[in-house]
Amino acid sequence: MLVGQSVTLPVRVRADPAEEVRGSKRRALRQCLVAVRSRAGGKATSVAARARFADSVRTRPGLVGAFLIDAVGTGMFIPFSPLFFLATTSLPLTRIGLALSLAALPLRN
Repeated sequence: MLVGQSVTLPVRVRADPAEEVRGSKRRALRQCLVAVRSRAGGKATSVAARARFADSVRTRPGLVGAFLIDAVGTGMFIPFSPLFFLATTSLPLTRIGLALSLAALPLRN
């Protein structure tokens, strides 16, 4: 190279950092949707739908109360139902447990 000659190097133009962040957020959202779809048995449950549900729960305290009542009712039914059936029927405990287990299985369409 001769003295006094200017050298031009190829300059790589970088993308806007904000655009890179948006792209990574899109990839993360896409991965999240794929994970939600696989957990939901193929049903597409979007993150936006979950956010709307969370907002509705926060704005409606009665809904939270209904969830609490449902949880307490289920929690009391499960241990006390075998005792109730044991006291009111002549079936052995193993058959009562089997009957309650079969009743809890989902029916096919």
